[in-house]
Amino acid sequence: MTTESLRHCPACNQSFSEEFAPSHYGVTHRQDASCLNPDCRSLERHRLLWLYLQENILTNDKNMFFLEIGPTRSLKNAFKRYPNVRYIGMDLISKRANVRADINDIPFADNTFDIVVCYQILEHIYDPILAVRELKRVVKRDGKAFFQVPLNIDLATTSSPSSSSPREREILFGQEDHLRVFGMDFEELLREGGFFTQCIDYAGRFSSEERKLMGLKLSYLIGPKNSPYTTSEKFYLATKT
Repeated sequence: MTTESLRHCPACNQSFSEEFAPSHYGVTHRQDASCLNPDCRSLERHRLLWLYLQENILTNDKNMFFLEIGPTRSLKNAFKRYPNVRYIGMDLISKRANVRADINDIPFADNTFDIVVCYQILEHIYDPILAVRELKRVVKRDGKAFFQVPLNIDLATTSSPSSSSPREREILFGQEDHLRVFGMDFEELLREGGFFTQCIDYAGRFSSEERKLMGLKLSYLIGPKNSPYTTSEKFYLATKT
């Protein structure tokens, strides 16, 4: 990292002389979000998670089995720097997946994975509790699972799932393949799925200058154009109860 760097991505460890690219998911096009490295393209949540993993999980040479639901090129490539970590990316349709499977029917034995990441997935699932229980099954007894969803911080209760048309879902939730908006009861859902949970405000440990350099956000607007809501970059660390 040089003094001339305007942005630095911790996931791919590259620095840039300009801001990150906009994000173009759904109707929300937020600025300064996506890493400029075409082999990374990390978003804020990926960079923040990678910083946490480096400081708290990847601190020794212990062999680990890592599962990412909905594989991202940023984490997949970042783990190539860690020969002690076996990375599995699982999805039904993604070309980046090396295992094609449904989150409700994961083809691995009980207590397989040291780390599971399920980021921005459960809003696509009709029965998220079923998916959470399946993830709990495959996490080791001393393992950890990381969850994040689009979370309306002003909404107490998660909205009911919608099976309306893609256009209606875009109007309701801001993205045509989203079935709901999660409220502040999301942590209760994880507990109902069998996890002990802790909400981690990891972005808050960095100074405003550090957050700007690495393209991290404490929160940002997301969702429908006519009724945008604020989602937090906090994530949930879950362990078996």
